[in-house]
Amino acid sequence: MPRIVVKGGSRPPWVGLAAAVWVELSAGNAYNFPLYSSTLKSVLGFSQQQVTILGVANDIGENVGLLPGIACNKFPPWAVLLMGVVLCFFGYGLLWLAVSQTIETLPFWLLFLALVVATNSNAWFGTAVLVTNMRNFPLSRGSVAGILKGYVGISAAVYTVLYSMVLNQSATRLLLFMALGLPVICLLMMYFIRVCTPAGEDSSVHGHFVFTQTASVLLAIYVSVISITSDLVSLSDTVSYILIAIMVVFLMSPLVIPIKMTLFPSNSKTTIPPAGSSDNLVRVEVDSTQTDPLLTPSSSATNLGSFYENENDDVQMLLAMGEGAVKKKRRPRRGEDFKLREAFIKADFWLLWFVYFLGVGAGVTVLNNLAQIGTALGVDDTTILLCLFSFCNFAGRLGSGAVSEHFVRSKTIPRTVWMACTHVLMVFTFLLFASALNGTLYAATALLGVCYGIIYSLLVPTVSELFGLKHFGIIYNFMLLGNPIGALLFSGLLAGYVYDAEAAKQGSSSCLGSECFRLTFFILAGVCGLGSILSIILTVRIRPVYQMLYSGEGKMPMIVVKGGSRPPWMGLAAAVWVEMSAGNAYNFPLYSSTLKSVLGFSQQQVTLLGVANDIGENVGLLPGIACNIFPPWAVLFMGAVLCFFGYGLLWLAVSQTIETLPFWLLFLAFVVASNSNAWFGTAVLVTNMRNFPLSRGTVAGILKGYIGISAAVYTVLYSMVLNESATRLLLFLALGLPVICLLMMYFIRVCTPASGEDSSVHGHFVFTQAASVLLAIYVSVISITSDLVSLSDTVSYILIAIMVVFLMSPLVIPIKMTLFPSKSKTASSDNLVQEEVDSTQTDPLLKPSSSATNLGNFYENGKENNDVQMLLAMGEGAVKKKRRPRRGEDFKLREAFIKADFWLLWFVYFLGIGAGVTVLNNLAQIGTALGVDDTSILLCIFSFCNFAGRLGSGAVSEHYVRTKTIPRTVWMACTHVLMVFTFLLFASALNGTLHAATALLGVCYGIIFSLLVPTASELFGLKHFGIIYNFMLLGNPIGALLFSGLLAGYVYDAEAAKQGSSSCLGAECFRLTFLILAGACGLGSILSIILTVRIRTVYQMLYSGGSFQMPPASDEY
Repeated sequence: MPRIVVKGGSRPPWVGLAAAVWVELSAGNAYNFPLYSSTLKSVLGFSQQQVTILGVANDIGENVGLLPGIACNKFPPWAVLLMGVVLCFFGYGLLWLAVSQTIETLPFWLLFLALVVATNSNAWFGTAVLVTNMRNFPLSRGSVAGILKGYVGISAAVYTVLYSMVLNQSATRLLLFMALGLPVICLLMMYFIRVCTPAGEDSSVHGHFVFTQTASVLLAIYVSVISITSDLVSLSDTVSYILIAIMVVFLMSPLVIPIKMTLFPSNSKTTIPPAGSSDNLVRVEVDSTQTDPLLTPSSSATNLGSFYENENDDVQMLLAMGEGAVKKKRRPRRGEDFKLREAFIKADFWLLWFVYFLGVGAGVTVLNNLAQIGTALGVDDTTILLCLFSFCNFAGRLGSGAVSEHFVRSKTIPRTVWMACTHVLMVFTFLLFASALNGTLYAATALLGVCYGIIYSLLVPTVSELFGLKHFGIIYNFMLLGNPIGALLFSGLLAGYVYDAEAAKQGSSSCLGSECFRLTFFILAGVCGLGSILSIILTVRIRPVYQMLYSGEGKMPMIVVKGGSRPPWMGLAAAVWVEMSAGNAYNFPLYSSTLKSVLGFSQQQVTLLGVANDIGENVGLLPGIACNIFPPWAVLFMGAVLCFFGYGLLWLAVSQTIETLPFWLLFLAFVVASNSNAWFGTAVLVTNMRNFPLSRGTVAGILKGYIGISAAVYTVLYSMVLNESATRLLLFLALGLPVICLLMMYFIRVCTPASGEDSSVHGHFVFTQAASVLLAIYVSVISITSDLVSLSDTVSYILIAIMVVFLMSPLVIPIKMTLFPSKSKTASSDNLVQEEVDSTQTDPLLKPSSSATNLGNFYENGKENNDVQMLLAMGEGAVKKKRRPRRGEDFKLREAFIKADFWLLWFVYFLGIGAGVTVLNNLAQIGTALGVDDTSILLCIFSFCNFAGRLGSGAVSEHYVRTKTIPRTVWMACTHVLMVFTFLLFASALNGTLHAATALLGVCYGIIFSLLVPTASELFGLKHFGIIYNFMLLGNPIGALLFSGLLAGYVYDAEAAKQGSSSCLGAECFRLTFLILAGACGLGSILSIILTVRIRTVYQMLYSGGSFQMPPASDEY
């Protein structure tokens, strides 16, 4: 085969990745709902159901990302980010005005709308960052998704740290920070998030990912440490500021990579081995001196090169058609680029959607009611539940991306395997919640956080692998609709109703006791059980796709890659911040109690607000579509706009700046605010999945991991900076997150996919994962510290600064690649990009054996070939009409809709995330019910474990999918089983189990989120990944609606009514809910197993050679 030279420039991707870290943190602003939900309830006098509905609005805004998805395909990333900034500013700004009572008596509908707008900024932020980095690192989609989603996961913990150490646990300050701070951050980062030359997969790329992952892990550790410290010790302001400054340093750590690449640039070219050992997807620019046929039977129509290939003249096309090189109007197959309408008719699409819907819907139900769950179960400080959920969410997101990436490459194990496991774990987790045993609340929250993160993280690469990268944004965001739908059904309708009913029995607006959510948990357990079954079915269906994509059997030309993978890594670093912002919906438990008390809501009302939070967070069809129409910056910009308006309106209501806002308006505000998450997450995820198509699991784990830890980060901010003020928190979400995304959106852009899988690529992913882990640890430490010790303002600010440094750590990779570019030639079998072809070689460009899912079609000129060309190509059997895509090819959404794998994956996600979000939404109430004074620590724990689940699942699944071709859904199945145990632990309500259960749930939550990303991309391709993934995410709001809104809220209010109060105390407040959720997770585990069996062959095909392979062309599906 000819040698093909790929142009240099690897710094931009890494700079974009470093900037994406900040955007992902901003995209995690929806996770802050628990931080100010109580303030919403108290200040605005809402019932729990009203608060739950606002939580649904939060989820709606966060996950409705169709527009960001479309925008990512039409506008540059900065435009998408800018839109997210606008939404964040106006959304959270209005929320701040309400919570601070600057504007009094805002109608509920306006608050609802504000929350939708505010959290919808997450969709713009996340979509812009994700799409850009997925495109910049197309060979490492799992790793990139894991890193980005990991930062979104840890964002809750980061916000919690800020909330407690800087904002003095003031919900008003938090909302003000989100309204002003997040937009500023995004504005600063958006210039670095751009599509650029994809990063390869040589040793440096691997090392960069490792560094970024390590930085995220260190960030998570640090956040956990300062969270614990601030909870145990009273820190001075100086100490707090120092700790925050250190956290900022951690957040900036991914910049080390582009800085290093700049200081030590590589002057050598990387050679990609010839056919048989190559996994390259992209060819970009052909040197004019080379004589190469443009179409040959052996080349793949799905090659990333199709993104860059020029039009061929008539004679060339006729000759190609004569040789069977061109196929006309063939429907895409799994792994190829699908349009949304093409994915809609695929069973795999709907299976994945339902898997996501059931998992995320269940998870978001808990998340939206986290404050109420904590309160009902006697947890005084429910912020710790959110922090715990955030940590575990981060862990699940980051871990699922890495784990699924490993197994999909080594064993071609579909990522949906991990979704099935996650749903099973969620069944256990909800049963643990329902048991309401002493101490199980924390364990169940942790488990749910892990599962929640896993489902989120795995959705990203899964969507991109099944439906391609070209339309990934819109497809991914359509998947995300599962979140708000789940939130509406499980949280808004079910949990809120049950809670208010129990509260009515107690003669109060608040429900206390395990009965407040027990029925909800039982239902969610059943939902997750169904999700596990669908996951298994989906896994069985898409197994051949992964075997095709990662079997190593694909033949690609020998390619020489010029140094320079910085653009994808820069986008990934920036995506971390966007993913953090995209986790803003996780803050609902932080202010749900305030919503209930200030606005006089019942628990069911609060639960419905939580459903709104989930709806906004996961309804991402528009972001998904936008990702195919607009550049990532435009999608992020839209998310910033939604975040601003949504959280802005919520702030106006909670601060009572505007009084008597109607409930429906608050519901809408929640949808708008959290919908920013869909724009943020979709833009970031789609971009990074396209930038790292061969490391989808790792990328998904990283990105989803940061979303998972975002809750802990928000909790830290909430307690250390915002003085535990829900009003301040909402203001921060309305202002701060849009700023963050605006700053990052310029770095999140689609670029030449990361080339190859050498040690540098692996090292970079490891670094990113390690950084996220350190961030999670740090956030946990400072969270505990701030809870135990009274810290001064100075110390708090220092700790926050350190946390910011951790968040910036992914920037180390592009910085390193800039400072120390590689000078040696590195052979790689996984490079995606070929740009310059030597003139002495004669090599056909299209061959029947290659797949139409080439990432290249992202960059193709898009002009039709003339009739003569097409006729000649058809003459030789090269063009076939209306062939449906197969697993691993690029699916359109309508094509995925008719696939059983799609719906299996959707239900697996729906059951797992639905169960997890139910706990997350009610974390504050759960903690309060179980006697936890400071429920913010629960959120920190959840956030940390969510981060761990997200980051770890991405890395682990990536390892096993490559080495053992184990589908990622295997881990989903395991996660669902663990969630069953977790919910039983919650239900037991034993002493000390609350924190443990919260941690386990956070891990499971993160795993499910993280694994969803690479699994979806592997099964349905990257082309329409955005919309497919966002459709999958609809499982979250749907789960939140069913499990949190209808179930948990009803059970809680019923128990509160028995106690004659609006608040419920005791294990009975949520026990029934936990048991039902355990059953749902049991069902999710079964579906995950079925899906794993179905898609096992797909992973064997995709990863049999140890790296991602493009599916061969075929007439059959």
